[in-house]
Amino acid sequence: MSLSRYFSGNAEANAKIIVYSNGLEIGSVDANGAGNWSFEAGQLQEGTHEITAAARDAAGNEFALSSSTFVTIDTSAPTAPTITSSTHASNPTPAIRGTVEDGAGIKLTIGGATYTTTAADREWSIDLATVAPESGTLSLNVNGSNSISVTATDVAGNSSTPVTQTFTIYTANPFVTEVSVPADGTYKVNDVLQFTATVGENITVTTALVRPALPSSSIRGARFTRSTYRVLAPRT
Repeated sequence: MSLSRYFSGNAEANAKIIVYSNGLEIGSVDANGAGNWSFEAGQLQEGTHEITAAARDAAGNEFALSSSTFVTIDTSAPTAPTITSSTHASNPTPAIRGTVEDGAGIKLTIGGATYTTTAADREWSIDLATVAPESGTLSLNVNGSNSISVTATDVAGNSSTPVTQTFTIYTANPFVTEVSVPADGTYKVNDVLQFTATVGENITVTTALVRPALPSSSIRGARFTRSTYRVLAPRT
C-alpha cells in the first residue's frame, strides 16, 4: 500500500523546486513570490523515504540539495496484543497486563470504562485500582464475569483487531452447599466413614498422607453430627 505526503519549505522567490525521494525525482513545484512552496508527493510506497529538495532558478541553475527529511510510510496494522494476566481474581479492581509491539498504544475497555497506556519493552499494564479511565465510569461485576477488549495502535496510527477475553472476579468466600456425614453411632477401628461435601464453585482440594482435606479447614479430631457445615476454602 502507499500514502501521499505533503512537504513544504522556503527557497529563492519564484524558483522551481525539485523534490527527490531516495535520490529519485518525484516531482516539482514553483515557489511563490515570497519563496514559499508546498508539494504533495503523491503515492509513496511503504518503507523509509529520504526526502530532499533543490531549487532551480529561471536560468536553469540548480542549487545544492536541502538537508534530508526521513519519512516512514506504514499502513500495516500492528499485531494484535495479548492479555497475560489471570482470567480470575479476588481483587475487585485488579491489574490487567499483556504484551504488544514496542511503543504501541493500548486501549483497554472493561466495565463501561476505557483506559489507555503505551507499551514499554513490549509489555503493557493498567492497574484499575490506581489509573483513572480516559472515558466512562468503571462498573465491574465483582462476583461474576466481565468482558475485556484490548486494541493496539502503532506509532503510525494503524490499529489492530481487538482482542477480547472474559474476566471473572470473586470477592465472596467460596462455600459448601451441602454436606453428607455418617449417622450418629459407635464405630470400630478401621471402619470407613464417608463425608461428602458439595461446593458451590470450583475449589482446590489437597491430599496429604492419603487424608483429603479442604484448605483452610481441618476435620482431624472434630466431631461431626447430622448438621450443616460451612467450610471456607480458596478457589482454584
